[in-house]
Amino acid sequence: MLMKKLSVVFVGVLLALSLFAHDYAVKKIGGVPTIVMDGKPINARMLYVNQNGSMPVHLDNNWKEFSTIFTANDTSKNGAIHFRYTTINKKIFIKKIEITNLTTGKVLKSLDVVAEKPNLRFWCVGIYRTKNLNVSIKNVEEKGERFTAIETGAFDPNLDGFHLLFDGVQINKGENYKIVVVAKANSKTILKSEFRAQDLNYKVLASFNNSDPLYIQTKLAADIGVDFVTLPIELSWTDSDKEKIYAEIKSAYDRLIKVNPNVKIIPRVRLYPSEEWKRLHKDDMMKYSDGKIENNFTSIASENYRQASLRAMRELIEFSEKNYPNNMAGYHPTGGNTHEWFYGYTWRPAYSGYDAQTLKAWRKWLTEKYSTDESLQQAWNNPNAKLATVEVPVAERRANCGDIINPQTHQDVIDFNTFLQDDMVSIIKLLCDDVRKLVPNRLILIFYGYGSEFSSVMNGPAFSGHYGLQKLLKCDSIDILCGPISYFDRRIGDGKTVMGAAETIMRAGKLWLDEDDTSTYLAGKGNYPGSEGGLDTQEKTVKVLQRNLAQQLIRNFANWYMDLGGAGWFADKKFWDEMAKVNAEESKLWKEPKPYRPQVAFIFDELSMSYIGGNWASRKTTATLLGETRKQLNRASVPYGHYLVKDIIDKRRASKLNVFAGVFALDGKDRA
Repeated sequence: MLMKKLSVVFVGVLLALSLFAHDYAVKKIGGVPTIVMDGKPINARMLYVNQNGSMPVHLDNNWKEFSTIFTANDTSKNGAIHFRYTTINKKIFIKKIEITNLTTGKVLKSLDVVAEKPNLRFWCVGIYRTKNLNVSIKNVEEKGERFTAIETGAFDPNLDGFHLLFDGVQINKGENYKIVVVAKANSKTILKSEFRAQDLNYKVLASFNNSDPLYIQTKLAADIGVDFVTLPIELSWTDSDKEKIYAEIKSAYDRLIKVNPNVKIIPRVRLYPSEEWKRLHKDDMMKYSDGKIENNFTSIASENYRQASLRAMRELIEFSEKNYPNNMAGYHPTGGNTHEWFYGYTWRPAYSGYDAQTLKAWRKWLTEKYSTDESLQQAWNNPNAKLATVEVPVAERRANCGDIINPQTHQDVIDFNTFLQDDMVSIIKLLCDDVRKLVPNRLILIFYGYGSEFSSVMNGPAFSGHYGLQKLLKCDSIDILCGPISYFDRRIGDGKTVMGAAETIMRAGKLWLDEDDTSTYLAGKGNYPGSEGGLDTQEKTVKVLQRNLAQQLIRNFANWYMDLGGAGWFADKKFWDEMAKVNAEESKLWKEPKPYRPQVAFIFDELSMSYIGGNWASRKTTATLLGETRKQLNRASVPYGHYLVKDIIDKRRASKLNVFAGVFALDGKDRA
């Protein structure tokens, strides 16, 4: 009772604080879901930035000085300059690094180019960290100049990252520092340079040339009327990290508002527990069929995780609405693999779902579906099955159940596949409903519905948990569903497509948002999705961004431009100038929108995805039908839309041609 009273008081306080703030919602105008502010339609374009990003330095064979002056927002006993290569087989020469404490006037550290052994070292990121790489670092003299020469030979191009480190610097919170670097390269290359805290999880303390990608891109967006900004936010999970976490959140909000006082902030909230929380809740982590515990991902079914997520979200909302009510536009709870609400390591072969929390939720789900042991036994054709003692199907059974699963022999696997969707939907609804109660006048965004994209999963599409969209569309607390532009067919000269049933989402009154994480020519080479796009020039990048925006306008989608690498991928005025050219026409579209009604419907059925087996059965079924067919439709020169089969069954979609790309498990009535 006390908790209920406190919750009511909490909501009342937030409502009072928001009396003079703007109201945001998604409303249907002319049959089209549209973002409205204070009841009036507004531009649905957005920007994604990273508060810990840094701009790269472009080097050639001339000496170049780059520097930064900053006030330390934390104390670090081991600060370090990170120089990260974006290309390999290059020579880098550095003749000066100097770190000065401006508060005391003392030079803390400088590069020693005379010593026999350079005070510069290297490391690499990920599984390759301990490999012996073909790297030479030595002090040399050439034409009377002394400098440190770094040369990389050929090594694995899949290397996660290669860094040079200049470390061992004491940094004190509140004091001012200056760092100066002078470097060149044997040919044009990009060097990403940052000053990080080695002992604070490599937190970025400063970018070089005072070129903050958050500042630059937020300003470019604001100049053409794009005020929505989303950025990743880490939450506090224990009392020990609360002060530090909220100091960082305040810093991020303040920086955005300093650039654009009218900024509309939508924090992309990362619901990843801290290491301390995970140590205290080892039984709440994912578990594989071989008994291995996965420390990177919490069990989606865990009640401890769910309650901790609710509590952390409430604290963020209370802080945000109390201190920044005029700039908060919405909230975006994210979790699961890459924060996109699919199960951890969906693309890997190991089978998960064997933790105690999932088993408990699985038995509860079966009880709600079948009620009695007799009903369960009849459905599973198994006289020994009991609701109280049933186990998760073993990995071998899930893997070897045929290409399309036979319900007469493997209904338990079909049920577990369906349960995975419902369990994922349940945590999303839980979070969104709670956010809606706290802030009814804010937008709520969710990643979900990658129906076509997960069609090629080795263990079957349902292993992802992304096939409960139809149920999620009934959740009034969700305004916007979103996902990256499909990684199928996104390169220059390709067609561009979406990951799921975007038109069904729009017909249900939700807005679909494209995450445009195009790896622009400013991204350089790297190991990230879409990096194979070949956009190595400004001209090519502009063409792809124009293509993407054109489709979004026609289909009434929202979008955000995502600086995925936090390195200024969209820090080019040309990109924003091109978008500004369509502002006048676009404003007509969101003030008086027209529904997108293509004559071709591309259709799949979510329940049917639970009937696709493991052991690469998807390659023979859904990967081609549901994934690859989008490429062919892009080349048919006919507009088409993406739908769930229910739109067809309920006769809500009048198409001239229906392409059934993933419909296997209909009953007799629906098939007819």
